[in-house]
Amino acid sequence: RDPLITYYAINKRGDLRTNTQSEGPNAVTWGVFPGKEIVQPTIVEAVSFMAWKDEAFELGVQWSNLYDAGSPTQKLIAEIMNTYTLVNVVHNDFRNPDAIFAPFYRAAETKAVTNGVPNGINGH
Repeated sequence: RDPLITYYAINKRGDLRTNTQSEGPNAVTWGVFPGKEIVQPTIVEAVSFMAWKDEAFELGVQWSNLYDAGSPTQKLIAEIMNTYTLVNVVHNDFRNPDAIFAPFYRAAETKAVTNGVPNGINGH
Protein backbone atom coordinates (compact mmCIF):
# COMPACT_ATOMS: atom_id res chain seq x y z
CA ARG A 1 0.00 0.00 0.00
CA ASP A 2 1.20 3.42 -0.94
CA PRO A 3 0.23 6.13 1.57
CA LEU A 4 0.46 8.75 -1.19
CA ILE A 5 -2.36 7.13 -3.17
CA THR A 6 -5.97 8.01 -2.52
CA TYR A 7 -8.89 6.46 -4.32
CA TYR A 8 -12.65 6.59 -4.57
CA ALA A 9 -14.72 3.87 -6.24
CA ILE A 10 -18.49 3.88 -6.61
CA ASN A 11 -21.08 1.93 -8.53
CA LYS A 12 -24.42 3.10 -9.92
CA ARG A 13 -26.20 2.10 -6.68
CA GLY A 14 -23.94 4.44 -4.73
CA ASP A 15 -21.81 1.88 -2.90
CA LEU A 16 -18.73 4.01 -2.13
CA ARG A 17 -15.29 2.66 -1.27
CA THR A 18 -12.31 4.82 -0.42
CA ASN A 19 -9.03 4.56 1.43
CA THR A 20 -9.22 8.07 2.85
CA GLN A 21 -10.63 8.93 6.24
CA SER A 22 -10.54 12.65 5.58
CA GLU A 23 -13.61 14.60 4.56
CA GLY A 24 -11.33 17.33 3.22
CA PRO A 25 -10.68 17.93 -0.45
CA ASN A 26 -7.73 16.53 -2.36
CA ALA A 27 -6.53 18.96 -5.07
CA VAL A 28 -5.62 17.01 -8.17
CA THR A 29 -5.10 19.65 -10.87
CA TRP A 30 -4.49 23.33 -11.00
CA GLY A 31 -3.48 26.06 -13.39
CA VAL A 32 -0.51 28.28 -12.60
CA PHE A 33 0.05 31.41 -14.65
CA PRO A 34 2.74 34.10 -14.20
CA GLY A 35 1.59 36.97 -11.99
CA LYS A 36 -1.74 35.32 -11.12
CA GLU A 37 -3.16 33.18 -8.38
CA ILE A 38 -3.62 29.46 -8.90
CA VAL A 39 -6.81 29.02 -10.90
CA GLN A 40 -9.27 26.30 -11.75
CA PRO A 41 -8.41 23.69 -9.16
CA THR A 42 -10.05 20.30 -9.45
CA ILE A 43 -10.67 18.66 -6.12
CA VAL A 44 -11.77 15.18 -5.19
CA GLU A 45 -13.79 14.52 -2.08
CA ALA A 46 -16.60 12.10 -1.30
CA VAL A 47 -19.41 14.60 -1.94
CA SER A 48 -18.07 15.76 -5.32
CA PHE A 49 -17.23 12.20 -6.38
CA MET A 50 -20.79 11.06 -5.65
CA ALA A 51 -22.08 13.94 -7.78
CA TRP A 52 -19.75 12.88 -10.59
CA LYS A 53 -21.14 9.37 -10.24
CA ASP A 54 -24.67 10.59 -10.86
CA GLU A 55 -23.58 12.51 -13.93
CA ALA A 56 -21.41 9.71 -15.35
CA PHE A 57 -24.01 6.99 -15.03
CA GLU A 58 -26.81 9.26 -16.32
CA LEU A 59 -24.72 10.09 -19.39
CA GLY A 60 -24.24 6.36 -19.92
CA VAL A 61 -27.99 5.79 -19.83
CA GLN A 62 -28.51 8.61 -22.33
CA TRP A 63 -25.79 7.13 -24.55
CA SER A 64 -27.43 3.70 -24.51
CA ASN A 65 -30.76 5.28 -25.43
CA LEU A 66 -29.28 6.50 -28.72
CA TYR A 67 -29.43 2.90 -29.94
CA ASP A 68 -32.46 0.77 -30.68
CA ALA A 69 -33.89 -0.86 -27.56
CA GLY A 70 -32.60 -4.40 -27.26
CA SER A 71 -29.83 -3.94 -29.83
CA PRO A 72 -26.45 -5.44 -28.95
CA THR A 73 -24.90 -1.97 -28.55
CA GLN A 74 -27.71 -0.70 -26.33
CA LYS A 75 -27.52 -3.84 -24.19
CA LEU A 76 -23.73 -3.58 -23.85
CA ILE A 77 -23.77 0.06 -22.77
CA ALA A 78 -26.64 -0.58 -20.35
CA GLU A 79 -24.76 -3.55 -18.87
CA ILE A 80 -21.63 -1.46 -18.41
CA MET A 81 -23.60 1.29 -16.69
CA ASN A 82 -25.30 -1.24 -14.40
CA THR A 83 -22.27 -3.36 -13.49
CA TYR A 84 -19.10 -1.28 -13.75
CA THR A 85 -17.53 0.93 -11.11
CA LEU A 86 -16.44 4.53 -11.50
CA VAL A 87 -12.93 4.91 -10.05
CA ASN A 88 -10.69 7.88 -9.29
CA VAL A 89 -7.09 7.24 -8.27
CA VAL A 90 -4.68 10.02 -7.27
CA HIS A 91 -1.00 9.71 -6.43
CA ASN A 92 -0.07 12.76 -4.40
CA ASP A 93 3.56 13.06 -5.51
CA PHE A 94 3.46 14.89 -8.84
CA ARG A 95 7.26 14.75 -9.06
CA ASN A 96 7.06 10.98 -9.67
CA PRO A 97 4.73 10.67 -12.69
CA ASP A 98 4.97 6.87 -12.93
CA ALA A 99 4.25 6.17 -9.25
CA ILE A 100 0.50 5.98 -9.80
CA PHE A 101 0.95 2.97 -12.07
CA ALA A 102 3.23 0.89 -9.80
CA PRO A 103 0.44 -0.76 -7.74
CA PHE A 104 -1.42 -1.73 -10.90
CA TYR A 105 1.70 -3.31 -12.41
CA ARG A 106 2.33 -5.23 -9.17
CA ALA A 107 -1.27 -6.43 -9.08
CA ALA A 108 -1.10 -7.56 -12.70
CA GLU A 109 2.16 -9.41 -12.08
CA THR A 110 0.71 -11.10 -9.00
CA LYS A 111 -2.41 -12.13 -10.92
CA ALA A 112 -0.30 -13.44 -13.79
CA VAL A 113 1.78 -15.56 -11.40
CA THR A 114 -1.30 -16.92 -9.61
CA ASN A 115 -2.81 -17.83 -12.98
CA GLY A 116 0.28 -19.81 -13.88
CA VAL A 117 1.72 -17.32 -16.32
CA PRO A 118 5.45 -16.86 -15.67
CA ASN A 119 7.58 -13.83 -16.46
CA GLY A 120 5.15 -11.02 -15.68
CA ILE A 121 2.17 -9.62 -17.48
CA ASN A 122 0.79 -11.90 -20.20
CA GLY A 123 3.94 -14.00 -20.07
CA HIS A 124 6.19 -11.26 -21.52
